[in-house]
Amino acid sequence: MSTLQEESLSSVVGQPPDGEKKKANTKKKYRVLNVNEGSAPKHLGQGISRAIGSVAAGAGGGVAALVAGPVVGARAGGASGAAKGFGMGLAGAVALPVIGVFGAVGQIVQGAVNTPKAIMATSEGKEWDPVTQSWILYSLAAERDLLLSQAAEDELQEWISEQKRLAKEDDDDNNDDEQPQKKKQVQN
Repeated sequence: MSTLQEESLSSVVGQPPDGEKKKANTKKKYRVLNVNEGSAPKHLGQGISRAIGSVAAGAGGGVAALVAGPVVGARAGGASGAAKGFGMGLAGAVALPVIGVFGAVGQIVQGAVNTPKAIMATSEGKEWDPVTQSWILYSLAAERDLLLSQAAEDELQEWISEQKRLAKEDDDDNNDDEQPQKKKQVQN
């Protein structure tokens, strides 16, 4: 892939340009049209809602590609780069909305498939747990008993001790960094 293509793609999908890849925070994640939180919709209504988001993201990405392509191309290669960038932007302007529509269809189908399970779970008094991505029967009394148990108390105390230890390590590290500066000031 040429530098022009890499820069154009980077500007469209939100990845850092080559020179900034090393400086970029490794915890930061870059996504392309990921408006659906990485899980299947629970029911048809959520599938339709996500489908609208997918189409909108595809259309927005297409417009961004059409605008960004020539600009990035012109920066990289002048007038001929702008022409190449326009071609790439035009390809993105066509491809990204199509991808958004395919994603929308998938979301609607998944939502329709999951709707009977959602109706059944709701009628059984279950709630959606976003952590486990499943329907659960929630019991406030059971959670109260769990939270008030000795095991929970022990776990909480262990967590507090660990947090204090980490905070002390951070303070020690900061103090170590400051010590050479103080010594230099005293010597001067």
